[in-house]
Amino acid sequence: MAHSRTVSVGQTAQHSSPHSVKLFWSAKVTGVSTLFAVIVLWAIGSAGTTSVICVLFLWVAFRKPENSGSHSGNDSARSAGIASGQSLASHLSTHAENTANDEKSKVADDARGGVSNETGSIPSFDPVWLEDGNVILRTIDASHRFYRGLLAFHSPVFRDMFSIPQPGENSGELGDCPTVHLHDNGRDLQYFLQVLIGTLQLEDENLSIHVISAVLRMSTKYDASMIRERCILILSRSYPGNLSEWDKIPESKSVGMYKVDVRHFHLANYARETSSLVLLPSALLICCMSSIEEILDGSTLPDGYHVELDPINKRAVLLARQELSHRARTETYEYLLCVPDVEGCIRTKTCRTEKSGKMVWVQEQSTDDWLNPLVSECYTSSLCPKCNNKAKESYRNARAKIWDDLPKIFGLGESWQQLERANTDPV
Repeated sequence: MAHSRTVSVGQTAQHSSPHSVKLFWSAKVTGVSTLFAVIVLWAIGSAGTTSVICVLFLWVAFRKPENSGSHSGNDSARSAGIASGQSLASHLSTHAENTANDEKSKVADDARGGVSNETGSIPSFDPVWLEDGNVILRTIDASHRFYRGLLAFHSPVFRDMFSIPQPGENSGELGDCPTVHLHDNGRDLQYFLQVLIGTLQLEDENLSIHVISAVLRMSTKYDASMIRERCILILSRSYPGNLSEWDKIPESKSVGMYKVDVRHFHLANYARETSSLVLLPSALLICCMSSIEEILDGSTLPDGYHVELDPINKRAVLLARQELSHRARTETYEYLLCVPDVEGCIRTKTCRTEKSGKMVWVQEQSTDDWLNPLVSECYTSSLCPKCNNKAKESYRNARAKIWDDLPKIFGLGESWQQLERANTDPV
């Protein structure tokens, strides 16, 4: 933290000599300028061009180079101050006070996560800064002023952190407010703190999944279990852990490729990082619907931000994608195979033609050799009643089996129950 500096009159006296010399030199140069102007006029009138050139050469050699930029402006201001009767000691004392105030202002801006105006940059987010807060949380790119008690109530990690005296505890304080340094993203911590004070509602339907994922990450790191459970519950609406809920989301309607929002890549990475494994099967299944190119290289947003799957998620998606597509053809869409015919079919030829045509259509939806094995629609409406019932039964059984196997297919565990238990014991 910057400390204010007091400059006394006795101290300024030590520096008066250089400034006095500078003022004397300024007056001397002014007199000489007048003298040379007279000589130049005389030379033009009586001595010709050669004399003028000689006079100008002497002038350039004699004159003292002027200061440039802000220094010349400062010298002019000082001269004006002296000319108006202001003492040199008083002028320097005022300058010292202004410098100290600028330093204090800069420290306050830095503490709020701001950047000095000299850099011309502005924070891209709005740090939480409570004037009556009693602790400053300084992240890698911002600072937040918050309540120690509220943090300690929700987070055992913060509670233990505050109970242990830190070395150099008084360093890095702003007034009487201690500073805690955290290796977190300032925006992620901002969302977490806003949830604690109620200015950000996790249940808001318009809230971005990325924001909820960030709160999940912070609540896991700092062991804020109640907030973590809320995040997982809300995210499970978009990344369900049961088949009936899966059928309600838009991605379940796609037979082949689906234009996947990169937010799903974000969520998969956050879920893996926070051991929220119950969210991963659905998230990774949606990621499988991306093109091979997007899975391998990620995607760049319009603002230039690049997003891609973590290596472990990328490997899981690429390996599972092949198996899931195979099971879609051999299990989910088995009811579209013509042989054997369904016993009791009353329109054998018509049903064969319908199923054969639908199978061709399904294959045409495949891109990059991908077919969704858990598509929510069963294409049986044009079949006879016997074939229709048999097709629906086969379709339901195949999807249920594949859904149960998803954790194993993605290498996450043996069952959904195992993933649910892992949520209560994050690593």
